[in-house]
Amino acid sequence: FQPSFISPADHWVFIVLLYKYTIFQALKETGKEELQYVGHSMGTTGFMAMAHYRPDIMDKYDNIMCTAF
Repeated sequence: FQPSFISPADHWVFIVLLYKYTIFQALKETGKEELQYVGHSMGTTGFMAMAHYRPDIMDKYDNIMCTAF
């Protein structure tokens, strides 16, 4: 799925924005200061893109597990 308003070059920026929103929403809802992340396949790739584009968010994670086949 590729929204028509996002160019292929901006696709990962879009994914990073979704991750950023989800991260801060989870922190707000749980009241925790750090999260644990488990990702597989596309989730791992999206997480790595977020780590690249927004390294400041990486301090919000206590434990990260990325897997793929």
